[in-house]
Amino acid sequence: KKIIATGGPTAAHLTAVLIGKILRIDVVCEFQDPIISPTINSNNLKAHIAKKIENFLIKNSTKTFFVTKAACTAAKVRNIDLSKKISFIYPYSWNFFNTFNQEIRRDDNIIKIVHLGTLYGSRDIDILMKIVEEINKKNPKKTFKIINLGSIYLCQKSEYLAKDYFISLNE
Repeated sequence: KKIIATGGPTAAHLTAVLIGKILRIDVVCEFQDPIISPTINSNNLKAHIAKKIENFLIKNSTKTFFVTKAACTAAKVRNIDLSKKISFIYPYSWNFFNTFNQEIRRDDNIIKIVHLGTLYGSRDIDILMKIVEEINKKNPKKTFKIINLGSIYLCQKSEYLAKDYFISLNE
């Protein structure tokens, strides 16, 4: 038996680890949102507490996954002695296109890139935004749109929301 804890809320991972300890069951944690990020942990106390929680979860799980290489690498640097328990994996979701509004899916000349989850500083969205903008300028017949399903915690949030190729369904 294993408990697999996935998601953004840290409470889900803490609950899984505590239940795993009580029942003596291995726990695997998948962090879809990093616990530690410069845009989230705005003061030293919050950052210190977040690091302690991250370390506790990694130490008490059999394996820990992050959904970006950047978040994984940063966690390994912060938890060098536990780095063998830390890895990354890209998430996959079945039929998530069915949840979109019909108007967004209607135009065949638009290629849609969908992001499911919260946008933080370590998601490398700046590079994607620049590439999409360049492609759209070079080929106006076939354009790209970025559709975000999740909260945005980025310094450039208002800049992204002003772009005609960026659609956020939660903002």
